[in-house]
Amino acid sequence: MEVSVHPIVLLSIVDHYNRIASQTNKRVVGALLGEKVGNKLEVTNCYAIPYDEDPEDNQIWFLDDLFHREMLQLFHRVSSREHFIGWYSTGSSLLGHDMRIHDLFTHDASDPLYLLVDIQSGSPFLPLSAYVCRNNDGEKVFKHVNYNIGYLEAEAIGVEHLLRDILQFKHLPMAAQVEKKVSALAAFKRCMHEVLEYMNLVVEGKLPLNQQINMLIQEIFCILPNSEDKQLIAAVNERMNDFYLSLFISSLVRSVTACHRLIDNLIEYHEDGKVIEHEKPKAVVLAEGEGEVPHVGTTAESA
Repeated sequence: MEVSVHPIVLLSIVDHYNRIASQTNKRVVGALLGEKVGNKLEVTNCYAIPYDEDPEDNQIWFLDDLFHREMLQLFHRVSSREHFIGWYSTGSSLLGHDMRIHDLFTHDASDPLYLLVDIQSGSPFLPLSAYVCRNNDGEKVFKHVNYNIGYLEAEAIGVEHLLRDILQFKHLPMAAQVEKKVSALAAFKRCMHEVLEYMNLVVEGKLPLNQQINMLIQEIFCILPNSEDKQLIAAVNERMNDFYLSLFISSLVRSVTACHRLIDNLIEYHEDGKVIEHEKPKAVVLAEGEGEVPHVGTTAESA
């Protein structure tokens, strides 16, 4: 089975989680809508379903099936091409009662799809898993299926504008940018190790040669730039020099700013000290007949 998940579905699932369970870290459940053509499944839309479970015993749960059926009828009125094709939930792993929920949705689809989305995952990869139910020696089990991110032209434009707005209003500090680059390079290194292991197994004859995988590997290496090109080396060195120059200038600006603040603080402290030093206490004016006015800084002598 070939599964294609559209970006609007992932955004809706994240929005559902942020509205309902962002503060409580509870699980959210919803329905998947789309179209099935042959062996290809297109997941184009989704909606939330009220769901709750006992935090101490997840075998005790509640799903509003009546709400689900009413929402499904409303979506059929809006778009007759989108049918119920599965359900989704949030979490890091499968739970014991997921099969019971899956059986509940088999009344609306013969072979429903199950999407598990880990919202709080820190992995650089897409935190999404797709499953279908299969029989294994008379026992129902979830089988992992591959998926890809598909989109229409209108969706691509919308996602591009959304990401552009996020990048404009979210300025990451230097440490966060470096951390993201390190994570991306670590993920790339793991992928390269997997490719190397596969090629070694093929050379040793433990795995058959797959021409499609071989073509994909060849395309990847064709995309890589030639590291021995003199023009490329000069361009990289020039870019690094510009980067180091900007760091040097920013360090100078910070140093000059710190010096200015120090000088301003010293001047302000010196002026405050002068004011305190030149202040004189006011003389006490006594009424007539009560004695002499004492000198400033001395104690009045008794009569």
